[in-house]
Order: sequence, then structure tokens, then C-alpha cells
Amino acid sequence: MIGCIMLMGLATKNSIILVDYIHQLLEKGTPLADAIVEAGSVRLRPILMTSFALISGMIPVAIGLNEVSSQRSSLGVAVIGGVISSTLLTLIVIPAVFSYMETARHFLLRIGSRIVTEDLRVASNGKYNHRDSSAGNPDDILPRSKTP
Repeated sequence: MIGCIMLMGLATKNSIILVDYIHQLLEKGTPLADAIVEAGSVRLRPILMTSFALISGMIPVAIGLNEVSSQRSSLGVAVIGGVISSTLLTLIVIPAVFSYMETARHFLLRIGSRIVTEDLRVASNGKYNHRDSSAGNPDDILPRSKTP
């Protein structure tokens, strides 16, 4: 049970590191495909360092040199295998799923803006704003002040 919790935490952390950097690049205006490739190359080192540290820490448990650790050798082997597979899946599956989800989000925003009403306008940042609203352009960072 503790091995599953450890693997879930590691896979989640690696995915958050990767997706967070992709979001930062997208906010800077980098195209989606370029942001995914750059995030993968920049965040590869921290992801691999964490995985190798966990694997090297589990090797003595997996070897089981004494009687006490021989009972936990299956835990060590399972965690090492899980770390290797979760690292590979994080570097391959997470960027692919992110790409599909981002494409679906943009498609739904485009379709949804036509369905809801013509008075709503979708900004480039994905937020909605009513055309008659005194809040100003939804692309603005701060809303415009109302003039009397």
C-alpha cells in the first residue's frame, strides 16, 4: 500500500511540473506544440533526477541483503518498476493528453460562444464578457473605470 501511495505522489508531482511549465509558456504566447516540446526538454532533468533518486533509494530494499529487508524486497522491486514506467508515461502520455485537452477546450469555447448567445464574446484568454458590459474588453488585465 505504501508503494502505491509513493508512486501516485511521484507521478502527480512530475505531471504538475510538466503541465505548469507548459501553461507558463502558453501564457507567454508560445504555440502549443512548441510549448510542449520545450517544456519536455527543460523539465526532463528535474523529472529524471527525482526518479533516479527514488530508484537508488529503493535498490537496497529490492536486493534484500538481510532477513528483515528480504520480506520487503517485493515492495522495492514493485516501486522501482513503477517509477520507471510512471516516468516514461509522464514524459510521453501527459503531453499528448494535454494537447488533446487543449484542442478540445478551444473547440468547445468556439462552439459554446455561438450557442450561448451572440451578445457574449470570447476573449483570447478564454473568458467571456458581455458586449454591453461596462467592464471593458475581456482581454484587458484590469477593467476600465466607469465614467460618469
